[in-house]
Amino acid sequence: MLVFSGNSAPEVEKGATTAAALLHRLKREAKSRVEILGPVSSPLAMIRGRYRRQILLKSGQRPELHRMIARFRGQVKLPSVVRITIDIDPLDML
Repeated sequence: MLVFSGNSAPEVEKGATTAAALLHRLKREAKSRVEILGPVSSPLAMIRGRYRRQILLKSGQRPELHRMIARFRGQVKLPSVVRITIDIDPLDML
């Protein structure tokens, strides 16, 4: 799961949307079977004054997910006010 957060709702939305477009491009290029769900508002859309959006990546092949995340991390360009957190095995969707 990728969680995007920041003090500006429009910037967080823009960052998550940009990241989703990059993930879809990487998926096409690699002919990957990884499912990309989102971006959507997190169940707790705001915590301590920070807006949150999330993208969930699903695959039956763990190495495929790791390759996609590695390529994503090398190419993603987000606004400086947006922080991204990557949770490899999320226990909950908060």
